[in-house]
Amino acid sequence: MAPKHDRQYDLVVFGATGYTGKYTAQYITTHLPTDLRWAVAGRSQSTGEVPFVHAMLQQHSSTASTTGALMFPQIGIESAPPDLLTFALTQHIHTNHSLPTRDVTLSIHTLKSAPSGGTLSTVFSILDNFPLRALRAAYAPYALSPLPHPPQSTPSTPGSPASPA
Repeated sequence: MAPKHDRQYDLVVFGATGYTGKYTAQYITTHLPTDLRWAVAGRSQSTGEVPFVHAMLQQHSSTASTTGALMFPQIGIESAPPDLLTFALTQHIHTNHSLPTRDVTLSIHTLKSAPSGGTLSTVFSILDNFPLRALRAAYAPYALSPLPHPPQSTPSTPGSPASPA
């Protein structure tokens, strides 16, 4: 029996066209009640496809800025934990110490997980669909950041004009 509530759907599968989403949708159709009201949503909630995200930001960021829309192209294993930790940290500093936070740098040194079939499929798809020039641009520092970034300094070598003698 389906749950009782006033929502249009009992369940929405986000990312239903992705690797795991297909299995989830298949499971729902074969194992859950037939009177379940459910829907599928396309695969644009989370992606490891950085070149695709870069292209979408390039294409739509000016419209988003003009209309006041916010773009959240990455929410997943690589981005959600750092984003949530950064939010919690800045809230703690503000609430408990009444201090603003200018920048937060977070680094994950060890991630104990293995790529899924979907991740491997994404890697091959990226290599099939994006030229190396696009990959370099998408993976450049700050390429996905909507904020201006500090100028990149080039490390100098001892004895060069830019370094002290």
